[in-house]
Amino acid sequence: MKGKKILFLTLALLLPVIIFIFLKMFGRNEFSVPALYQDGELTSPENCNFNYKTPYSIPDTISAQLQLNPKDSLHVIYFEPILNAQLKRVSAEFSSARIQIIAPPDLAGIKDIAGLKECILLMTAEQSVILIDNHRRIRGYYDASDRDEMDRLIIELNVILKRF
Repeated sequence: MKGKKILFLTLALLLPVIIFIFLKMFGRNEFSVPALYQDGELTSPENCNFNYKTPYSIPDTISAQLQLNPKDSLHVIYFEPILNAQLKRVSAEFSSARIQIIAPPDLAGIKDIAGLKECILLMTAEQSVILIDNHRRIRGYYDASDRDEMDRLIIELNVILKRF
């Protein structure tokens, strides 16, 4: 009886160690942030008369108007007139990374901001921040007033930067 207890105790202690070693040697913790609208159908928003094709990317003319720097790996565009504390956190954390942050003053040359948001960037009314990669693909939408959304943006920026 005592031998069985020692055997079960040894197995109970050894099993998690074996699982940990196995996962450490053969497992990979890897995350990805997929580009949006790359497969399947893309439905046109109500007020837009565009014919969208997948895989979708921001048109060259719009990326030129937005002055997306092709040398930067990621572009964060926000449409809130005031840079709130959440976006200050993002810009402070990634000040040395190859991330271009485009603010409302940078969008002054664009006449139809609402059309840009809805028809080109495919944003909804509650979304105020968009993440675009260097291939002009949309990686995510965020609400700048929500701390959890800005935390998600920071995490997704880190994940994407590790892959580039």
